[in-house]
Amino acid sequence: MNSRILNLSRENNLRSKSNPSFGDLDQPANYYLQTNNIEHRKGQLEKILKQDPRNADAIKELAECFEIQGDMANTIQCYTSLFIINKNKENTLNLADCCYDAGVYEMSLSCYKDALNIEDLTRQETFEIYRRLGNIYVTLGDYEAAEVSYSQAQEIDERSDSLMVNLGTLELRKDNLNESVNYFRKALSLNINNDKAWAGLGIVHREYGDNELALGNVMRALDENVYNEIATNLMIDICMSCAEPSRVLQYVKTVYERYPIESFHLLLAQLYHYSGHSQKAWIVINEHLKKYPHSSDAQKFREKIRICREEFSDC
Repeated sequence: MNSRILNLSRENNLRSKSNPSFGDLDQPANYYLQTNNIEHRKGQLEKILKQDPRNADAIKELAECFEIQGDMANTIQCYTSLFIINKNKENTLNLADCCYDAGVYEMSLSCYKDALNIEDLTRQETFEIYRRLGNIYVTLGDYEAAEVSYSQAQEIDERSDSLMVNLGTLELRKDNLNESVNYFRKALSLNINNDKAWAGLGIVHREYGDNELALGNVMRALDENVYNEIATNLMIDICMSCAEPSRVLQYVKTVYERYPIESFHLLLAQLYHYSGHSQKAWIVINEHLKKYPHSSDAQKFREKIRICREEFSDC
C-alpha cells in the first residue's frame, strides 16, 4: 500500500506559542512572518541571547522562527536548550512534540515517557501523550507497543474520534481491513466531520477495489479539509489508475479557484502535463514560479517539462 496515503495519525502539535515582551521588540514570530521580516526578528533575538544566553522567552521565540522556516534541526536545538534550562512540563512537551514533528522518534519517545512522570499533567495531556506514543510506535512498526499505548489512551477517553482514526490506521498497517473500516466508521459516528476518518474509509475501499466509493470518501474528506494531503494523494492515485486524469484535473481546478493554495497550483501544472496538455502545463508552471520563486519542487518540474518539450514535440 502506498506509504503516502497511510499516515493518518499526524495532528497539530501541543506546543504553546510564545508572546514575550521585550520592550520595543515585543512582536511575536508570526507578525514578522506576515511582514516578510522574520530574518530581521531572528537577528534581534540572537542579539538578546548574546547578552543573556539563558533568556527562555527569546529562545522559545527563536525556536518558533526556525520552525516557521522549516528549519527543524535548529528548532530542536532551541527546545533542547530550554529543556536543559528547566525540565518543566512545558519544555518537556515542547521538545517531545518538536521531535515528533521532525521524525526524530527515539528522542520524542524518551521525552514523552519523561513527561508521564510529571505530577501536574492534566487528564487530557496524559491522553494525548499515550495517543502520540501509539502513533510513533505505529510509524516504527512496533504494533504491540502501539496497541498498549492506544489502550492506555482509551482508558482515559474511549469516545475520542481521533483515537478511533489512530486505531483504524493501526489495523490498516496490519492489513486488517474489516477491523480498520469499523474504527473509521466509529470515528465518524463520534464526529461526522473528521476528514481523516473519511480519508481512511477511502483507503480501505480502494483496497477493496471499489474506486467509486473510495473517491466519494476522498471528496468528502477534502470538503472537510482541503489541506488533507492524504486525501489529495489518494484522489490522484485513484483517478490516474482509472485513466481519468481529466476528472481529477477538473476537481483540482475547482478547488484551486476556491482555495488558492501553493500545492494545488503546482498540482495543476503536473496534471496538465500528465494529461497531455503540455502547453498549458508550461504556462501554469511558469506562473507558479513567478508566485513562488523559491519552490524547489516547481523548479525541478519545470525542468522536466522543458526537457520533454525539447525532446518530444507531442509530449
